[in-house]
Amino acid sequence: MKHFTLLILSLFFVGAAQAQLVDPSFEEGALGGTWEEASTNFGTPLCIVDLCGTCGGPCAAYEGSWYAWFGGATAAETGVLSQTFDVPSGSNAELSFWFFIPTAGDALADDVVFIRMDGDIVWGASAADFADWAAYTQVTLDVSAWADGGSHTLSIEGYQTTGVSVNFLMDAFALTVDGDVATDITELMNHEKEVLVFPNPANEVINLQFGATVQGDALVSVFNLAGQMVMQERMSDITNAVYTLNTDLLEAGLYTISVENGTERFQERVLVTK
Repeated sequence: MKHFTLLILSLFFVGAAQAQLVDPSFEEGALGGTWEEASTNFGTPLCIVDLCGTCGGPCAAYEGSWYAWFGGATAAETGVLSQTFDVPSGSNAELSFWFFIPTAGDALADDVVFIRMDGDIVWGASAADFADWAAYTQVTLDVSAWADGGSHTLSIEGYQTTGVSVNFLMDAFALTVDGDVATDITELMNHEKEVLVFPNPANEVINLQFGATVQGDALVSVFNLAGQMVMQERMSDITNAVYTLNTDLLEAGLYTISVENGTERFQERVLVTK
């Protein structure tokens, strides 16, 4: 059973398209800004072991630290992840991911998980199929119909219909068009950021790495979910520099880090675990 609550978001998403699939393994973390996230009971389906537990042992990421966990509640639960992105033109496109049902509750056919492209269901599994998914198994889907160079929406949906917990885990998505990986890896995206926050989640320290385009001095402020400023520091000569913030005064939770540099302002979210 998952045991945290972050923030309840709308189940209806409207967003701008991104170039190719971004953060396919969810390593930006909960409320990282790339995926639209919603959950009836938990605020987001995205999990790490420190926050969500292990459902008795088997629940964990396929790779990295973060993964998508649908269900896991003691009441009916709906979880959704969604992202709109540009699919390159091609004659053959495949969407792949790793899927696992570590525990199936009452193995109900009504407890289900779906993959949709532009609202059309392209794949699904239910708790009744748990024997087929007793370990992480890769799923590969033909999504060639969407490989037209246009913007399309990928939705991942999980439904637990009763108070008996069922656990659906997903991780490590990838998009391939005509044999070329069309997934914008998080590391590549980080190189394009003016301010990179790591590690995320953070435990003892939060590191801020400033890129070559950010120059001069900066005022760094840390805000909690209630919008209250809980830390503030002024930094100088930040270009291509790394600064460290100690988390001793921060409780476990989600924070927004605001960096003001003259007329520019950058914001990143970070999860602190203790």
